[in-house]
Parts: sequence; C-alpha cells; structure tokens
Amino acid sequence: MTATTIETPDFTLRAFEPEDADAVTSLISEPEVIRMIPTLPYPYVRTDAKAFIAEARNRPFCWAIATDRAIGGVAIGSELGYWLGRPYWGRGLVTQAATIAIDAFFAARDAAEIPSGHLQDNSASRRVLNKLGFVETGRRLVYSNCRRGEVERVDMRLLRADWERRAA
Repeated sequence: MTATTIETPDFTLRAFEPEDADAVTSLISEPEVIRMIPTLPYPYVRTDAKAFIAEARNRPFCWAIATDRAIGGVAIGSELGYWLGRPYWGRGLVTQAATIAIDAFFAARDAAEIPSGHLQDNSASRRVLNKLGFVETGRRLVYSNCRRGEVERVDMRLLRADWERRAA
C-alpha cells in the first residue's frame, strides 16, 4: 500500500518513485543533511536511495515532499521522521508536511502518541517538533554513521490528546 497523494499550494506529498533516486541521493548526501540522520549509510550513494525508495513505497505513511522533483520526505512508522534538501530549508515545508502526516496517521490509527526526536545540535528539527507540539521525554546516545561516533539524541513525543486540542 502506497501513501495517498496530497496536493498543497507549496508542494505535493506523494509516494517515492524509482525516478527519485538521483534527487534523493544528491540531497541526502549533502553534509549538512546527512550529518543529522544518524542511521543512514555513509557515504550515501544511489543504491542506498534505490533501496530506501523500494522499501518506502510499501509504507502507508511515507511520502516524498515534491515540487518538480522529490526535495525531501516525511514518514511515520515507529516514529515521525523527515528530511529536506538544503536548498529548501527555512520555508516551513517540513512543518507543513509533518502536520499533514500527523493528521493522516491519527485519522487512520488508534495510537495514543507519536514518538520522534532529533540530534542535540539540530536546532531546526527541534523548532519543527516544538511547533508541532512534541515534548521532550529523554536523551540518549546514538551512533552516527556519518559522524563515526556517538551523538546525543533528544527523544520527544506528541500525545494524540494534545494534537486534538491544538486542532480544536
């Protein structure tokens, strides 16, 4: 089951397509992007993007953030995750995309919360999660493939009740 396509004035949320492999590779492999996603292979190459896309196409809450090409992604599986190519930062696109993803997830699932998190030095991601209503639940060390060592991750969560209160 692939994600439903959702049009917005600023972008389209759609399933990742095999044709997105070059854009995904190019944007994720930027040092400022990949250093904030500790679990990704490093260096990130086209075969990594192709494997990601093949897996992502089977996830119901996984979208490419796209204009004329994929410029980022947002997904909710075991937690909310997202990324955006550096040329598209600072426009509020991830906050918009994550809001749509959270709405869709809570509408389809009987979940009490959505976990997420960010690396301690990722202030942009912290701002996104704070805007969405996530609250810190703890900190822990995680291994970063790109940084080749442990980094501090801030764990956060969004309660369904808090999300529904915001929407009311």
